[in-house]
Amino acid sequence: MAENLQAKKNRVSGHIEERNGIFYIILSWTDAAGNRGRKAISTRLAVKGNRKRAEDMLIKERRAQEKKLKCLPGIDELFFSDFMEQWLEAIRAEIKPTTFGGYQLNVQKAIVPYFKKKRILLYELTAEDINDFYTDQLKRVKAMTVHKYHANISKALKYAVERQYIPHSVMDRVKHPKLERFVGKHLKQSEAIKLFEAVKGHRLELGVIFGAFYGLRRSEVVGLLGINKL
Repeated sequence: MAENLQAKKNRVSGHIEERNGIFYIILSWTDAAGNRGRKAISTRLAVKGNRKRAEDMLIKERRAQEKKLKCLPGIDELFFSDFMEQWLEAIRAEIKPTTFGGYQLNVQKAIVPYFKKKRILLYELTAEDINDFYTDQLKRVKAMTVHKYHANISKALKYAVERQYIPHSVMDRVKHPKLERFVGKHLKQSEAIKLFEAVKGHRLELGVIFGAFYGLRRSEVVGLLGINKL
């Protein structure tokens, strides 16, 4: 492990503040990986006559947060599969729901299950590990889908480098699968009607209709309907 990735001590600070006549506990911390966090907790105590009780609650919440942070794995113990799930949550608020739905499907249905079995640590991940994953996935999905996995893993490892989890990304040594040439096909009106009849009552019915009328991609339909969560 690179020296700049040495674990940092968990630090939790806090104070109480008044909001609309109620005491709130404000906690701030930096975990062992260097991630900063902050949250506000309502004490549900009126400001008048309750400062001491609020301060006691602050102490308890600080201790609880410190205990929680100690239970989180350090960089040296972080599996790549767990990191991918953490990265997914970290970017949730930064991208469109439809885009996130596609990412979530790729990560939770393909990337995480494969690497969870391998139990490869984030800092031990190699280009060969990822190439083996692509080879395995090409047995069941098309190269275009594997390219989407590649994009997700690339973005995740770039994030890991930015957060100093790892010194560099291995993706520049990963081989891209060759894409098949895509040939689009338009449905005739009669074919579209048959398609709608075939999926009537199925959980994918609405997604098929949206896709047919608005030209949505599969990942966009997944994100819109939350199909991967069903």
